[in-house]
Amino acid sequence: MKKFFTLIVCGFYAMSSLAQENADVLFNRAIELHENNELDDAIALYQELEELGYASSSLYQNLGILYLQKKEDGQAVISFERCLKVDTRAMICARNLALLRNRIDSYKTPFRSISIIHQIDFIVRLIPSVAWAILSLLFLFLTIGWFMRYSNAGKIYPIFVFASLLAISISMGARMKYLQTNRDYAIVISPGVDLFRGPDNDSQILYQIQEGSKVKVLTFEGDWIQVRLINRDIAWVKNHTIEVI
Repeated sequence: MKKFFTLIVCGFYAMSSLAQENADVLFNRAIELHENNELDDAIALYQELEELGYASSSLYQNLGILYLQKKEDGQAVISFERCLKVDTRAMICARNLALLRNRIDSYKTPFRSISIIHQIDFIVRLIPSVAWAILSLLFLFLTIGWFMRYSNAGKIYPIFVFASLLAISISMGARMKYLQTNRDYAIVISPGVDLFRGPDNDSQILYQIQEGSKVKVLTFEGDWIQVRLINRDIAWVKNHTIEVI
């Protein structure tokens, strides 16, 4: 019986190793296709790997860059968002996503959508969550250290400065974590998507939203999805025009 289980374990390990080796071959082949400017073939290989369960931050990062080259902003945003869900420290994905989203949200969108929250989110995405955690620890130590050493001497102004920076860094880190883990969001994957007041083709069209924009999913009704935009407007879109992250 022991030998039987040993054979099973060895067989499983051998198959896993073979599958991983095949995945590495496909991944390297996709990189070669990208370098040869065969973008569609490279995307197809990465998608095949994803379907086989070999998704990684590197895969999503490369996919995002490919979609950027093809000027498919919606798919690029989805890829970079998924990259950050796999690895919150993926700086290239974070920066590309922040710059891409800032451009998208500023284009063909009502002026009121360019809010303070939007600008804060842009800054938050430029720095990975681990960096916000390190900054929080640094300001915590500075606050405690200054308080213990200089509070009796009346030098308390720096304490308020460090404490304020500590609160800001903790808030930014919490916001970054929320943006990366909340799964109730979707990306617009069609260019110039109409926003309707109600779930009906005859309903009033409010305005259009640009491909690649991020929306919060609220409810579903048949072929329609109710979403909330970054400017807090609530509208309805057809379900084939967005893709949940």
